[in-house]
Amino acid sequence: KPLTPKSYYTGLYTIKSYDSTRTFGKTPRPVKIDLFYPAEKVTGHDPLSYGAIMDMASLRLDYSLPQDSCHLESKYLADAIGQEFKLDSAGRIFYYNTSIYDAPLPVKGERKFPVIIYAAGMNGSSWENVILFHELVQRGYIVAAISSVGLYPGYMSAAEDLDEQVKDILFTSGQLGRNPIADTSRIGLLSWSLLVNSSSKAAMQDYHFKCLVSFDGTEIHRYGN
Repeated sequence: KPLTPKSYYTGLYTIKSYDSTRTFGKTPRPVKIDLFYPAEKVTGHDPLSYGAIMDMASLRLDYSLPQDSCHLESKYLADAIGQEFKLDSAGRIFYYNTSIYDAPLPVKGERKFPVIIYAAGMNGSSWENVILFHELVQRGYIVAAISSVGLYPGYMSAAEDLDEQVKDILFTSGQLGRNPIADTSRIGLLSWSLLVNSSSKAAMQDYHFKCLVSFDGTEIHRYGN
């Protein structure tokens, strides 16, 4: 159980990394890691809007996409959410205050925090559960959220796609060793929906993970005990 945290910001630092051992089309496989962590310094005075985090979802496939293209996908997502929940103005979701700040990754830290690797749901990204990430950071955790892209061209729909996400989780675990405030001796896995299966398989391949949490139990409902 992490120590009672002192006063800090919930910072977000995006690591746009590549796994050179795998390919994604004609390029090395992108593994976008959104790191939510206890931050002492931020780059701006205003927290990120929910729309800004939704715009980051498109970058899970291509780090060089222009802002306009990213926002087009965000609008599509917002409209879909609006239709599902019968909202009068789905566009207002873009302006929600997340209490999360753009923050530089510290070069060193006075203490290390336990880490939760979050595997986003099928075709998902960090926009799914940013409120949860904020609450976890305020309780003294680092959350490393991984987007779900599967095999090229990036639409997850088959078991082979889940195997790629397993490798993304293991790759992210290795990358965390470079983080000066991450306690890599205490890493847990958190997922929901179909990606719990990926986390389960990753936990069977690497026994360094301390715990595994299924956020909604979908894998039991669908596949049985």
